[in-house]
Amino acid sequence: MKMLEELQNHHGKENLVAGADGDRYITFGFIIPSVPVEEEDDGEEKSVAEKSTQKKPEVICIEDEEEESVTEDGEENNADITRQEEDHFDNDDNWSETEEVSTTKSSEQKVLSKLGGKIAKLYENMEISDVCLSVNGEEIMAHKLILYLHSPCLAAMIKQDEWVSSSTKIDIEGFAPLTVQKALEFMYTETIVDVKKLLVDQMMELSRFATMFSISDLKEFINNQIINSVNTSTACELANLSSMYNEEEIHSTALEYITKNLANVKLDDSFAELSGENAKAILRML
Repeated sequence: MKMLEELQNHHGKENLVAGADGDRYITFGFIIPSVPVEEEDDGEEKSVAEKSTQKKPEVICIEDEEEESVTEDGEENNADITRQEEDHFDNDDNWSETEEVSTTKSSEQKVLSKLGGKIAKLYENMEISDVCLSVNGEEIMAHKLILYLHSPCLAAMIKQDEWVSSSTKIDIEGFAPLTVQKALEFMYTETIVDVKKLLVDQMMELSRFATMFSISDLKEFINNQIINSVNTSTACELANLSSMYNEEEIHSTALEYITKNLANVKLDDSFAELSGENAKAILRML
């Protein structure tokens, strides 16, 4: 007590406070509250416990979500694999069908090619021919079957002639023998070997023959050849002939060529033979 009184006298009573256990502490001007250590530890332990208690559900939820996500991903992957397998089998089936169709077409083409080759041989050998085409006094032999296959008009003429007499002879008027011969060549072989050697008027007459006797494949073939043959020296003649035979596609092609290449076409002798009607059409196009 004596020591305490001396301290009070030296530092002042306000600088001395009592602790929780009755002891007094020197604060040197500051009052420091005495906090029980055990209570602080309990508080910290409670706080930590509360935090850990709060975090645990979150961790569990995250794990559950991850598990669900993994499960869903696994199911999706399995579904993708199943779809891929199904697509693979479908592709195999489609491939098999495509291969089968391709094989069938290839076989058909081989058969048709062989058949075409055999029919072409008939054109070279007319010993067993059974129909005669009379063209300006010249007789050209052929086979009824070939005419039947290509021309409904010639087929009708053959039937009518057979009904009238036992022998089959068809008169072809208005065409040159060369035209009929080239038409027959195409009907037997599906082509004309020296078609590029034909003159413009010969090709146009062959086109007219195909039109008159309804030989559609010959018509398409020869008209394509004519259109591809348009040049500086043939354009004017083709314009005149196609106008005469009402071949609109050939006519328009010839006029367009003349219009675009007028400077060069004028230099050719055939330009002087261009009809007045075609000349007016070209002027309108310029």
